[in-house]
Amino acid sequence: HRWSFDEMYSASAVLGLDKNGDGKYDRTELQELAKINVESLKEFDYFTFVQIEGVPLVFVDPVDYFVEADDAGLLTLHFTLPAKTPLKHGSLKVDVSIYDPSFFIAFSFAETSPVTLAANAPKGCAVAVKTHALRFGAAIGTPTKPHGAHRLVGTAAARACHARHRHAG
Repeated sequence: HRWSFDEMYSASAVLGLDKNGDGKYDRTELQELAKINVESLKEFDYFTFVQIEGVPLVFVDPVDYFVEADDAGLLTLHFTLPAKTPLKHGSLKVDVSIYDPSFFIAFSFAETSPVTLAANAPKGCAVAVKTHALRFGAAIGTPTKPHGAHRLVGTAAARACHARHRHAG
C-alpha cells in the first residue's frame, strides 16, 4: 500500500517530530508515526478486503512500513500487507477492495498506475481497476472532493499475480 494523506492530517501528524530541528522530516523521525498508523489500522482490517474466487483472504501484520514527507510536507504511508497463506499462481480471480465501511474516511486510487504488476508476474496476468463513489442515502455519484461523507470503493480484479496498489487522498 501507498497512502498519501491530505494537508490537514499531514500538518497535524508531524507536530513535535522534527527532532533535529532542520525543518524536514526524515524516515527516522517519522518511524514512530508509521508504527502508530499501521497498528491503529489493524482494527479496521487496514481498509483492505480481498477475495479469491469469492473466499476472503486473511492478512498478517504489515511489514516494511514507513512514512515519508514530500517537499510540500504531505505524508505518505507505505506498507506491505502480507497474506496469511501465500497466493498460488494460476487462473484464480482475485478481487481487492479498499474502502471504509463506516463512510468516515475517503479513499481514491492514484490517477496514474493505481495497480502495477510485478516484473516477475506470470504471463497472462492482467488487472482491471474500477472505482465507485457512494454517498449516504444517495445514488452512485462522483464527488468533487472526497471527504468523510463519501465511500470510495476501489476494486482491482486480477489473477493471482504480484500486484502493488497506490492510493491517493
